[in-house]
Amino acid sequence: MGLVSGPEDPSAKRVVVVSHERSGTHFLMNALAVSFGLERDAHLMLDQATVNLNWYHPASVAFFFRENRAVEPTWLRKSHHQFAFFEPVIDEVLTHADIFCIHRDPRDVMHSYRHFLNALDWPEGPKCASAAAFIRAAPMGAMLRYQMEQLPDMLTRWRVHVEGWAKAAMVHPGIRLVRYEALNTDYNVEMDRIAAEMGWCRLSRERPEINARTVLTSAQNDSSNVYADTDIAFIRSRIGEAMHRFGYPI
Repeated sequence: MGLVSGPEDPSAKRVVVVSHERSGTHFLMNALAVSFGLERDAHLMLDQATVNLNWYHPASVAFFFRENRAVEPTWLRKSHHQFAFFEPVIDEVLTHADIFCIHRDPRDVMHSYRHFLNALDWPEGPKCASAAAFIRAAPMGAMLRYQMEQLPDMLTRWRVHVEGWAKAAMVHPGIRLVRYEALNTDYNVEMDRIAAEMGWCRLSRERPEINARTVLTSAQNDSSNVYADTDIAFIRSRIGEAMHRFGYPI
């Protein structure tokens, strides 16, 4: 059962979708909203700019979730923060909200994220002309707000994010992993699984429209996305073991 369904409001659902950027975050948010009647507030991402929250102060993180539980019976939010920001107060956070972490093949994540960053007119992260350069680039700019410490390259940043949340899910039942590829390929099977695990009744079997997903289809046929043999070797050296554990063979 969902941990947030308390005696004061048995129908209450408070959910945070966490993810590395470009992993299908909005696809899962829209799926949860459609399937379970969750209120999606697209303007309240859990970020300094939107909630004025000091993520480096664990007591402030716990206070935010405690106060939100008191004023809103149902909500759906998103975060791109690493688990390290939640870790000191995760037990309290999970008394106020359920957490879903969606992950996606990092090769697709890197393609989508590079095109996304290149389209922005501010330094959210490294702007690179090719996938080869991007996977080797060090995180920089505004994206640093989601990580606790500097990391050598974008692939390592992906690994630290997904492994942190996956390890947490092994010991905290209120954290659940969702595989983007399963949600995309077997949508209703995956949503039925979530409903059964949460003890929630599905209100709709409608699948969100394709434009609700975060995949950049324009990037699929871009020659700059091609990984050469040297790039594949670099990916294996950086995150090959992690990819194998998450079911992404390389």
